[in-house]
Amino acid sequence: MPLSYDSLEAIYVKQYCNKYFPDVEIDEAGEPCIYPSCELEIFLAKYDTIVASLPEKFSKRAFYKFTLLQRCIEHIDWGEDNIETYANQIELKYHRTISKEQRISFRKEAVWGFLVFLYFSVNGIYADRKMTVTDIIKETNLFITANLDNNLKIKLTAGRKSKEITHPLILKALFAVFHCQEEYYMDMPYDKTFTLFGKSHTLLTSFRESGTPIVEVPSSITERHKSYIIIKTILNEILHCDTSKRYYPQTESIFCLCILHFYDYLLGQTDKVCDRNNIITLTKLMKDFEKTNVQLTKTDLFSLYYQL
Repeated sequence: MPLSYDSLEAIYVKQYCNKYFPDVEIDEAGEPCIYPSCELEIFLAKYDTIVASLPEKFSKRAFYKFTLLQRCIEHIDWGEDNIETYANQIELKYHRTISKEQRISFRKEAVWGFLVFLYFSVNGIYADRKMTVTDIIKETNLFITANLDNNLKIKLTAGRKSKEITHPLILKALFAVFHCQEEYYMDMPYDKTFTLFGKSHTLLTSFRESGTPIVEVPSSITERHKSYIIIKTILNEILHCDTSKRYYPQTESIFCLCILHFYDYLLGQTDKVCDRNNIITLTKLMKDFEKTNVQLTKTDLFSLYYQL
């Protein structure tokens, strides 16, 4: 069943998507009109499909059984955020009092929805891919063209020996093949291995003759880097912590460790890895990636959700 725009699980997702990925149209007067995020609408419509695709241990039941995570939600000082606004609106609309316990239950539902959105989005965008070799060549060519005069460098490694090359002229010579027309590499020879009657054979062929091989392309970032994107987003958007400081209140820090553990990014016994004595793990994560600028984009999100 789709989530409605006013569902509790959608509150933080709506806050985030409409802040960073709104849809903008220009009216007849030439003025911009801001509309709710298209990515948000697809997430709400496909919520059940998304939840069903998550790992078995990543479930709403497991979320509520994670006692330490629940305790953190209860004790963090969230301030007058969108959950409080939502509860206040309910009070005004229905002329009834929303207790502190009810407000906490609202917040837990909202946190659950946001964790689902972040996990699915980050892992979906930065997933291993299957690509044809010709598509990889085109993608590589675009990268080289865009960065050849922008401090591009390569590192060649053979055993224990390595050499780093940064000079643009040498790089252009090494990358010359990527600047050729597509017709060139369509006829480029390669060894194709196949099995016939239980025996392995190798045939010298070309992309044009035998079709382009499909290969596995690893994710562009590591799992630890994914952890950073998720935690930085949570710290910035729902905990409202200054991520430039790297040190956060103890409960908020343990909350972040619990999320990494729930996502299966932080392995070990809960009482050991989600403990105040292990906050150094969070501090090191934020320090190691502080100079990176990888984040979710509207284009990446739309591409991911449009395929659902």
